[in-house]
Amino acid sequence: MKGKTKLIAILFFFVSLATILILYTNENRTRTEAKVRVSATPYFSYSYDTMKTGVIQHVDRGYTYDYIPAELENGLLFQGIHRPVQGTSILVELFRPATIYFFFQNTWDGGYPEIFSNLKEWEKCTDTPNMTSTIEITD
Repeated sequence: MKGKTKLIAILFFFVSLATILILYTNENRTRTEAKVRVSATPYFSYSYDTMKTGVIQHVDRGYTYDYIPAELENGLLFQGIHRPVQGTSILVELFRPATIYFFFQNTWDGGYPEIFSNLKEWEKCTDTPNMTSTIEITD
């Protein structure tokens, strides 16, 4: 989704394996949170990292991205947990214009294709990140 000065997007997690990427580049967390605020209900631990080859997808797993489309490189990756409880909501508040990408696996899709088909402001990308499963960090 592109362009607004302040955008609030609420995303509901029905299953795991969904990721949010906000296209701000090369930012540390303090500088990032001056531009965007992300909160989860119920609360869970999260982090941010730069979207690059080898970056970890979730804070509690060892899944890494081994292919990053050029348009996503160096974006801000929101790293949540692998399995948030059903009904978890994520609030993303932007204080500067940004492009937000939301991606998920096509085999365990959590109903996202149907959800996004009704959200006309979002557009589907054909080039998507790929991940590799490595050692789990915690359970």
